[in-house]
Amino acid sequence: MRAVSANASAPAARSAMKAASVDRPQDFTVTEVDGSIVGGEALRLVDAPADEVVSVLFRPDALWRLLPRVKDFKVLEETAESRLVAVTHAVGPISGGYTMRVAKESVPGGPSTFWFWVDPDRPRDVDSAWGFFRIIPYGADRTLLGYQVRIDLGSGLVRWLFLDRVHKAAMTIPDRALGMVNEHTRAVRAEKPQPDAPTRAK
Repeated sequence: MRAVSANASAPAARSAMKAASVDRPQDFTVTEVDGSIVGGEALRLVDAPADEVVSVLFRPDALWRLLPRVKDFKVLEETAESRLVAVTHAVGPISGGYTMRVAKESVPGGPSTFWFWVDPDRPRDVDSAWGFFRIIPYGADRTLLGYQVRIDLGSGLVRWLFLDRVHKAAMTIPDRALGMVNEHTRAVRAEKPQPDAPTRAK
């Protein structure tokens, strides 16, 4: 995982992403605003069509599996294009939570984006967090999966105790997403009837 400097972090990460081979996982960690905001950007090449990736990552249980160390998860509101969920994480005896909005934007035959952000008007144990998944068709049956996240834990004890741990956990999410899609793809392929093996003439 490559670190990017604070002042030009996001442009540097995007530039490096464009220059990188999509056949290899790409990760860039980011620290901004004197270290108070952390996050990163990632790119994965997925061996599945974009519509399958969208359906897997926007399932009701997707966030439960994508987010690390989830103790409690509840869908508060749900429509075809958005969800409001309450999430609690736990590290040992210490827990913290927030309410997150997830919204989907899709272009027929083109990219889809899942935006996510912490609702500032509801109780929360982080100052703010936001980001997105971008799902881009790449040929007939592969997909580019882009990810970006920024997290602001504030200036209190939570930041001092957990900033590095939260930062690292947030950057495990792209591989969690890739694992979910791969699991779905294997299950779909296993359900398809296999062609009979040709019989040898006697």
